[in-house]
Amino acid sequence: MAARRRTGRTHGALMAGLSAFGMALGHLLGLLVLYSWRLLGFSSPPSSEALAEALRKGPDWLVSAGQGSQVAVGVVLLSGAWLAGRSPLERIGALAYVSGVALAVRYLTLSVLAGWPDNLQAVDQGLGPAGTVAVRVWVVLGGAATAMALGLGLISFARRSVP
Repeated sequence: MAARRRTGRTHGALMAGLSAFGMALGHLLGLLVLYSWRLLGFSSPPSSEALAEALRKGPDWLVSAGQGSQVAVGVVLLSGAWLAGRSPLERIGALAYVSGVALAVRYLTLSVLAGWPDNLQAVDQGLGPAGTVAVRVWVVLGGAATAMALGLGLISFARRSVP
């Protein structure tokens, strides 16, 4: 039986495409946070306490909109990973890599446009449905770096294991 030959994208082209996709998604997520702050009446990044209070007092539809946008981001991430990968392992790697890039660029966008976070010890309450999860920025960035490294490894392994 003749060996199958792989055709299509090179590893570099795939990683460039996934990186661009993750950066664009992360930038949009950062803008979504900025628009949400403005909608809640903040002209500068709010403190964790002020944000929690504003979310409690804010319009009812804001929580549903936030949850809906998180579902939409999940669908976009899964769709991109499905289209980028050829095997299940490559798709999981693509999902991990793009998720990590998007999270890192989200903070970069917020830092450049709003000056937040000003340090890695800052607490991010924008995670989870309607800000229900509060995590230090360094923890999220560490998770993002881990996801990127894991994604790179899975993609490389998946590409080596297919003839």
